[in-house]
Amino acid sequence: MEQVSDIYIYDLDQNLFNKFKEFIQFNTGIFLSNEKMQLLKGRINKRIRLLKLRGFEDYYNYLTKNVDELPNFLNEITTNVTHFYREKSHLDLLTEKILPELSKIKNEIHIWSAGCSNGSEPYSINMAIKEYQALYPSKITAEIYIQATDISNKMLKEAINGIYGQEYVRDLPQDVLLRHFKRGIKTQKGNFKVDDKLKKNIQFSYFNLLDYFSFDMKFDVIFCKNVMIYFDAETKRNIVNKFLYKLNPGGYFFVGLSENCNSIKELNVGSSVYRKL
Repeated sequence: MEQVSDIYIYDLDQNLFNKFKEFIQFNTGIFLSNEKMQLLKGRINKRIRLLKLRGFEDYYNYLTKNVDELPNFLNEITTNVTHFYREKSHLDLLTEKILPELSKIKNEIHIWSAGCSNGSEPYSINMAIKEYQALYPSKITAEIYIQATDISNKMLKEAINGIYGQEYVRDLPQDVLLRHFKRGIKTQKGNFKVDDKLKKNIQFSYFNLLDYFSFDMKFDVIFCKNVMIYFDAETKRNIVNKFLYKLNPGGYFFVGLSENCNSIKELNVGSSVYRKL
């Protein structure tokens, strides 16, 4: 064991790691391979020290008995690597083909950004739409509403605040950056804040993909990108089926460029893009 001041941090053995694995998968659907043991150990050490517990077993007992600890645990173990205009080919397909097509038959278009992380995806979607509308005002005439959800309260707070460092906006053209962000000054120098106009039609909320999909409306476009790579095959299949149930006929489902849902019998219209028949 390793002594840290007056707190003893006992090592994480295979049996205890298996308990954490089962807990994580049951509550989030995330599957951890045995190779992730050291990653988990490093991530939750911070919580052990903060709570002044004696080790990993104490933390496991605390976690399973205190429902308020689950969001803190998830904030530590989930990885959120993202930036604005990531996988821009999807945004181009959305604005140049899908939304003009849907605008011909709908007055309202509902988009869901599932696993929205720090908000860069829904804000990117909104920016791309506004940029296209400025060039072609008659193409996208429907009202656009975006539902953005994530399992991490920490990420949702960052999304709602809408303040980002240079590393997140690096792929934005300078003119787009200036139109949709305000530059930080003094203590916020080097950061960029999303303009309030970009927030008006976006609703951020907590959502666990393992839960019942309780939204009243169905969606015309769903993004769930680079999220299901953490799930095993059965969990992924169940979640995809729930997404498809909440997708309107003719609606579009986006996954990450490195992902695929080829097991679902839907029409593949592009790289990692599917359409509900």
